[in-house]
Amino acid sequence: QFDIKCPAGYVCQFGTTPTTQFDYLCEPGFGCPAGTSWNTRTQLRCAAGYYCPEGSTSANPLVTKCPIGTTSAEGAKSVEECVRECDVVDSCPSICRISPYFNGTFDPCLLKMKCWKTSPEDEAK
Repeated sequence: QFDIKCPAGYVCQFGTTPTTQFDYLCEPGFGCPAGTSWNTRTQLRCAAGYYCPEGSTSANPLVTKCPIGTTSAEGAKSVEECVRECDVVDSCPSICRISPYFNGTFDPCLLKMKCWKTSPEDEAK
């Protein structure tokens, strides 16, 4: 048996060895810094304004911060849980991000728009 510290983004059980330390990814909605054990795996819920997919190393990972103008509830698991920040949803201005992907048809700007939902129940536009 080896006395090793579990790597960030993973969860280790008692008796983890160098060959088993990568067996269990951190659960979606949580952050798992180095040293996370099976008993502590759900203590760091993903912070509001962020989303934590499987294998997240932090509860507020900068790489998975909700896009500008959007936020999320604590424990969000994916970018789909990021919604527009607005006091009155009907008065929200449109918030869109630009994707540089071209779909093969003529598009003068070669850009497509992706609009964010106003609530988790809305369809993305």
